Amino acid sequence: MKGTVVSTWVESCRKLFGDTIVNNAMQAYNLSNDHIFTPLEDVEDRIAWGIVDHIGNAVGKSHQEIWFTMGEENIKTFSKSYPGFFRHESAYQFLKSMNDVHIIVMKRFKGAVPPVLDVVPVSSHEILFTYRSKRGMVDYLTGLISGVADYFKEEIKVEVKNQKENETQLSLTFEKEIQYTKKYRINQLFSFGIFKNTAVKTAILNTIVLTLLSFALSAGILNSCVIGGVTLIVSLLTSVLFHRPQKLIKTELDKLSQRNFVESVTLKSKDEYEAIMNSINEIKRNVQKDFIGFNAIVDELYTFNISVEEIANTMQNTSNDITTVLDQVAVAATTQAEDTSKAITVLDGSIHNVSEISDDGQKNKTQIEEAVVGIEDSFHNVQSTASQITAVLDKFSNIRERSNELKVNADDITQIVLIVAAIAKQINLLALNASIEAARAGEAGKGFTVVAEEVRKLSEETNNAVNQINESLTNFVSSINVVVEDIDVQYDVLKLENRKLTEAVYSSSQTNQRLKVVSDLMIQNSQDLKLEADNISHLFDGIQNLAAIAEENSASTQEANSNVTVYVEQINELTRQISVFEAMIKNFQEDLSNYAV
Repeated sequence: MKGTVVSTWVESCRKLFGDTIVNNAMQAYNLSNDHIFTPLEDVEDRIAWGIVDHIGNAVGKSHQEIWFTMGEENIKTFSKSYPGFFRHESAYQFLKSMNDVHIIVMKRFKGAVPPVLDVVPVSSHEILFTYRSKRGMVDYLTGLISGVADYFKEEIKVEVKNQKENETQLSLTFEKEIQYTKKYRINQLFSFGIFKNTAVKTAILNTIVLTLLSFALSAGILNSCVIGGVTLIVSLLTSVLFHRPQKLIKTELDKLSQRNFVESVTLKSKDEYEAIMNSINEIKRNVQKDFIGFNAIVDELYTFNISVEEIANTMQNTSNDITTVLDQVAVAATTQAEDTSKAITVLDGSIHNVSEISDDGQKNKTQIEEAVVGIEDSFHNVQSTASQITAVLDKFSNIRERSNELKVNADDITQIVLIVAAIAKQINLLALNASIEAARAGEAGKGFTVVAEEVRKLSEETNNAVNQINESLTNFVSSINVVVEDIDVQYDVLKLENRKLTEAVYSSSQTNQRLKVVSDLMIQNSQDLKLEADNISHLFDGIQNLAAIAEENSASTQEANSNVTVYVEQINELTRQISVFEAMIKNFQEDLSNYAV
């Protein structure tokens, strides 16, 4: 089935039942909602019928009801789409022209198989209407007839006379008279059922009249017959002579029926034939003028169609470029939305981490302040210890000095011991000398010898004691020297460490000051970080809005891409329709070429 008919069905259904039901039916047969059925498109019968039956089921109509309704509505749709076919004065004339319309359809659209509609007048108001089609769409046909009656505002009674598988005969009775018959009785009478020539009829009538007239005038039967025969011959000859232009006129009419309007023939007869030929020539001139205009219009249409086709091709190429760009923009927008979403996720985690760090910083603020106080206390304790160590160092210096004095005193004692030792030696020498002198004295010197011996022993004991004292004193002095040296070393170490401790205290003081500054900065940074975290949170809200906008842009781009795709499809369809229009123009040109003007 050709797309022209299916297109009118779909359009009629949209008017009757709305777009939603029709779109559902289209989708049920894998057709888009805005699918355009082109005139040259071949649509499977199962799809064409299925769409209408699907709509009928959706609106609760039976097969017969939906097709009858479709027939009625389709007449309205056809009258708007093809108003030229409806330029008739009555419903009968319209139905009678349908076979001619179907012949044109078969010529214009290759492969089209419209039904055969034969019209046979039965009376002045009744016809026998025969429908022949392998599709057998009788319900649709009766709906069409009802729609024709409504369009021409006539009442048509329909009666089924005979119905077969591929043929249905209907009796149609019209409200208006379907034909006008003008009968010329004399012409019919003198044809005698066999004569079709007016000259013969004229001769016969003249012969009869003159024969009867001569017989009435008592000319006798023989004379009357002779007069009648001569009249017949003369009438035939004169009629043939006077009707000779008729042959030329008939030839011209045959040329007109053969669509030949080229040659104008001038006939000079000074009678009605000359007037008839003049009328024929006038018809030729009018037709020639009209066809010159038709050819000009067709050529202009063809040229215009070429221009439109070029524009459509340019639009198609531009639309394809726009589609490519929109595809890229859609991909970029989608990628941007995805990247923005990922960035939001990462930023959300970062904000969460910064908030936690900021909260931890706020929690650590007290601990930092307590740590700073503790460090300051430790600093003061260390400073106090350094002061005490300095005091100890001063006392240690006094001990060092006294140790040195003790060493000097020990050295002095050693000198004394040495002097005592020297004295003891002198005493020992004196005792020895006294002993020698006592020995010389003999008995008189025995008592002195004893004293001298005792002095010598005392001297020796003193010397031994001095040696012991000296030895002990030497050890004592050595120990004192060692102690003094150790004190000196420890003093130097203590002095050095005290200096280092002093420097450390000073450095600790500086560090403590810096640590306090750093602590204040850390606290301030924690507060600033909290503030920045709040700001980033607000920024996050803004980025979320941007992400939403990016998603909307992506959706808008995809929608625009979809619209452009539809636009491109429409342009492609326009290009196809232009090709169809071009084919129709060429067919019209071929039809016009059949007329020789």
